[in-house]
Amino acid sequence: MTCKNVNVSGRRTSIRIEEELWSAAEELCMREEMTLHELCTLIDQHKGASGLTAALRVFLIVYFRLAATESGHLEVGHGTIKNKVRAADRWRPFIAQMFAGS
Repeated sequence: MTCKNVNVSGRRTSIRIEEELWSAAEELCMREEMTLHELCTLIDQHKGASGLTAALRVFLIVYFRLAATESGHLEVGHGTIKNKVRAADRWRPFIAQMFAGS
């Protein structure tokens, strides 16, 4: 387990997760052209009653499960820079839907 500090909505907090999950989060951020801080802020804004650490873990699993299928790649727009929408903005509705009702 590794603890890292992140800025979430302008406040500093720490998240403690497995190193493999940090690597997955860093890969996601690289692919989606967003910072770890942006990702955590988006998740925090929509996580409902879940804690940020748990919500991050769930989101990472869902993201990579979607990426494991061709239809998943198309649905979430992996690798589509054509639309010039900031990745953080493109993911906002998906994250909101994922945590709706939690």
